[in-house]
Amino acid sequence: MHDFFAPADPLPPSFPSDDGTIPQRSADLVKAVHRAERGFVIVNGVPFVLGVAAAFTSIFSTRVYGQFTMGLLWGFGECVLFVATALWYESRCTRSCDPIAQSIDRFGR
Repeated sequence: MHDFFAPADPLPPSFPSDDGTIPQRSADLVKAVHRAERGFVIVNGVPFVLGVAAAFTSIFSTRVYGQFTMGLLWGFGECVLFVATALWYESRCTRSCDPIAQSIDRFGR
C-alpha cells in the first residue's frame, strides 16, 4: 500500500506548538503557500482591475473584427488567463508545497 493511502493520525500535532512557536517546516509551508497565492492574485487581479476601470469608458464597445468587440475579447482573454493561472497555481503548489506538507505529515513537525 502506498504511503499516501495510509490513514491519518486520529489526533494530529497541535499547530502552533505548545510553546506558541511555529515549527520550521510548517513555517516553510506557510511561506510557500503565501508565495503561490500572491502570484495568483497579482496575475489575475491586475487585468481584472484594468477591465473594471476600462468598463467605464467606451473602449470595450470598439469593434475589432466583424462582430467581435474589445470587451468580448478582453473577457475571453481573462477567462483563458484564469484557467491558465489556476493550472499554474496547482502545478506550483504540487512542486513546492506538497513535499513540505508530506514531510510534516511523515516526520511530524
